[in-house]
Amino acid sequence: MITLRKLKSLNPSKCEKIVDFNVLSRLINLNSLNLCECENMRDLRILSNLTELTFLDLEKSGVSDLSPLASLTKLIKLNLSLCSGIRDFNVLSNLINLKHFELGYFNREKIPPAIRDQLNERGVRIQTQM
Repeated sequence: MITLRKLKSLNPSKCEKIVDFNVLSRLINLNSLNLCECENMRDLRILSNLTELTFLDLEKSGVSDLSPLASLTKLIKLNLSLCSGIRDFNVLSNLINLKHFELGYFNREKIPPAIRDQLNERGVRIQTQM
């Protein structure tokens, strides 16, 4: 486990067979985490102490509550494409280093205007697909 704590990048994308992600909470030095198409990833609380993360890909995961991401203030890039269960985007205001935010097929209108304006003022690139 000591070796894993030094891990900087992890890409278990398309990991439909993984149902227990608790080991992630111990990977405190991760900079990059790709959980794309990890549909069993639903609870982001296990990521809340990964404060070194700069890249997080949750595309097509089962997440709906983004509030545990509030402590990930070093995030630069966040991908939430095809995460249709998300209703509250307010946590984005805490992500002060965010520069690139992918929504995929989401309509950017799902993001409250105040949050959208704040992201635009900070120069965050919000990418959607039509």
